[in-house]
Amino acid sequence: MKKQRIKDNFLFHYFILSLTMTTLIAIVLSTVLVKQMKNHMILSHSYFYQAYIKAIPNNYSEILPFFSIKSGTKEKIQDGHPSDLEAHESEAHPDNEWAHFQNDLLQYPAVVQLRIFNNSNEIIWHYGAHQENQDPVSIDTIRTLLIKNPITYQIKSTKPDFIIHYYIPLFINGEMMGIVEVSDQEPKFGANLVKNRNSIVSLILLSGLVFFVSLFYLFFRGYTNQRKSLERLDQSQSLTIHTMSRLAELRDNNTGAHIQRTSLYCKALCSALKTNLEYKSYITKEYIEDLVRSAPLHDIGKVGIPDHILQKPGKLTAEEFEIIKSHPKLGAEVLKVAIESLDFQSFFEIGYQIVLSHHENWDGSGYPNGLVQKEIPLSARIMAIADVYDALTTTRPYKNAFSHEKAMSVILEESGNKFDPIIVEALIQISDEFKLISESNSASIEE
Repeated sequence: MKKQRIKDNFLFHYFILSLTMTTLIAIVLSTVLVKQMKNHMILSHSYFYQAYIKAIPNNYSEILPFFSIKSGTKEKIQDGHPSDLEAHESEAHPDNEWAHFQNDLLQYPAVVQLRIFNNSNEIIWHYGAHQENQDPVSIDTIRTLLIKNPITYQIKSTKPDFIIHYYIPLFINGEMMGIVEVSDQEPKFGANLVKNRNSIVSLILLSGLVFFVSLFYLFFRGYTNQRKSLERLDQSQSLTIHTMSRLAELRDNNTGAHIQRTSLYCKALCSALKTNLEYKSYITKEYIEDLVRSAPLHDIGKVGIPDHILQKPGKLTAEEFEIIKSHPKLGAEVLKVAIESLDFQSFFEIGYQIVLSHHENWDGSGYPNGLVQKEIPLSARIMAIADVYDALTTTRPYKNAFSHEKAMSVILEESGNKFDPIIVEALIQISDEFKLISESNSASIEE
């Protein structure tokens, strides 16, 4: 259940992460496209005005002299009525000269205001009422923008009306003589802009949703297939380990139940030790899994012990016991070859510790290396208790099975001698669990 929960959490985290990333990308893309769409619509809407202003030198040549009035020689001309043109000494009448331009302009009701600035940044003519909510315009800033752009614009008001102020340069004989500001108020333009914006956002979000679903589906399929492959590989590895361990157990007149019991004992001890502050951070979920998986390998070295010694019903001679004592090193050599052939850390490393050192004693009297106390790997210290408890509580060729209580008494007596006292204390806490494991497997352990 824990593994399934972890897998489900992984899929959930990927779901949230991919959904978040897809949403962010959709938002950014929508923002960029909406901005470009808005800019395109606004500039497209201004094509007529650009053509209209560009045609002034050819179609409205009568107003060109007004652009050459020097600063300070006249007052502003407002509402189409110039007030003082003496310095300019033109024989033309201003009202008549601007009338043609103004009459053509009135054919386009979207124009609510038009102002013309000369190169001195003075308004030489304007049409329409000044917009009350219009911000002050910096013509110098506009002029700078128009150096690199054929037109620029500002949106000064969107409520209740959508008003765009276009700024278009007026060129005469290749020289910029002034700037024309056209204030456009198209009733349907704002609605169309909002409609197009909503369409783009909806389309991108829908596309993002389709992309996300497709991406998650492909990932889920790949993840599921990979998980199945890993599970098959894991099962194959476990089967190989149990097969190897079973070969050793058969030669020692044991059944496969010994492998199962010792693995369960190790798992129970790990869970109990995890509550100890000294081992809380060391004994992780992965550590327990690796220990339980590699525990069946603890006596694999017995395949190298002759049958007449391994299966001897009576007491071993000193020479025979020395041969028996070689099985940890024999098994460790087998695993060492496997470890060296891998370029990553695997559970065989804990298996190597168990195989080599599970007969070491806390006081240094064990074999094969006479390690003392914490020189002995924790995994081997745990296996030592699990292996001895199982040996005591099961029938062997040389003895009858001990009761749970008697086996616990023997282990307690060896606390601090053969066994790590802290692990013995953990055993005491889960004594009933050990007894239950032993009894639940009694039907299959008649040895």
